Amino acid sequence: AGGSSSLRFGFSATPLRLSFAGSALQLDGTQLEGDIKLTTPSVRRVVEWLGSPMGTGAILGAGAIDGRINWIGPSVSIADATFELDGNAAEGALSVAVGEDAFGVSGTLAFDSLDLSPYVEAAHAGLTSAGAWQLVPAQLPLDALGAVDLRLSTSRLIAGNAEIGRTGATVTLKNSELVINVGEAELEEGTADGRLALVMDGDALTATAQVRVQDVLVAEMLGQLADIDALTGVGTATVDAKARGETWGDVFETLAGTARVAIDNGVLKGIDLAALPEAVRAPGQFAFTGSTAFVAAGATLAFGDGVVATDDLHADGDDYSLRLTGRAGLLDPTIEARGTLTLVDPENGGAASDVPFRIGGTWDDWSVAPDLGPPVERDMTPADEPVVPGDG
Repeated sequence: AGGSSSLRFGFSATPLRLSFAGSALQLDGTQLEGDIKLTTPSVRRVVEWLGSPMGTGAILGAGAIDGRINWIGPSVSIADATFELDGNAAEGALSVAVGEDAFGVSGTLAFDSLDLSPYVEAAHAGLTSAGAWQLVPAQLPLDALGAVDLRLSTSRLIAGNAEIGRTGATVTLKNSELVINVGEAELEEGTADGRLALVMDGDALTATAQVRVQDVLVAEMLGQLADIDALTGVGTATVDAKARGETWGDVFETLAGTARVAIDNGVLKGIDLAALPEAVRAPGQFAFTGSTAFVAAGATLAFGDGVVATDDLHADGDDYSLRLTGRAGLLDPTIEARGTLTLVDPENGGAASDVPFRIGGTWDDWSVAPDLGPPVERDMTPADEPVVPGDG
């Protein structure tokens, strides 16, 4: 009769259990308002049960929703709710719009702890399971996700070996463009922020990224992200990059952009710059050991065509300064660089001496040699062959 009626119901199937307690109203369509509880051992199986097979996978497993639902026609909102998926639990609200031609989800979720490790591992497995990752098509199912507008926050973010403190981010998807904005993240005593945009254009993926980190502890950050313990200090960096390709190999090879890095009051382990003059005098016969402390170091890096290059790498200590230019391959591990080490002798009135040098080889097997200046053009005519006038 157009009025509101009390309604309670329960539903149970192998992939899904659901209960509702509230009220129902029948006007232009059914309207429900009340408390809902939903649990499933596998979100992946629920999606398949509803008619959209997803195949097997290690993610999108157990899930649950417990909150207040308001369902009017094609719009469903869940407020004052707790959400669980793959062991991650959040509080907040979600709204879902289901239409004949469009699907959309928006809302706010707050996590105490968010572990993305299973998703990182699943992505890695997807790249390597079929052979060489470079040949895997760079495809993202952006069209299938509809429209997304989510605001996320967490007190602790985990991704593999990396652990980040309090983080706030937004995730939006519109017109097949996925944008992730990180407003601020607590990273190793410092902060980080950034933006990642992914767009599918036919069979090609275009990715753009801007990242900034400020006042981070370099040793701890590199240890977590890359298992590197050769550098310490307090660092600041900015990265602006873009790539495009139909395979992940194409995306990597077309990666181009710039990065600016500055590190204060640090130590470079494994290299004692004071020993560089001896290494230059005896190329290939000297092994670098020890460490070098510096007051300030930094560089501007340009990368593209599979190469990273710099023309202003520098480091300054109490009794030395280093200037270096060079390039190194990202896929091809070759190194070519030349630089000058200026040593200051405090016992000789601060007199300075320059040691020009070259670096060559690969990342795993590199060596230094004297820099004798640019190549000299030589007359290649054999000395015992007379030059005949008119031969040119």
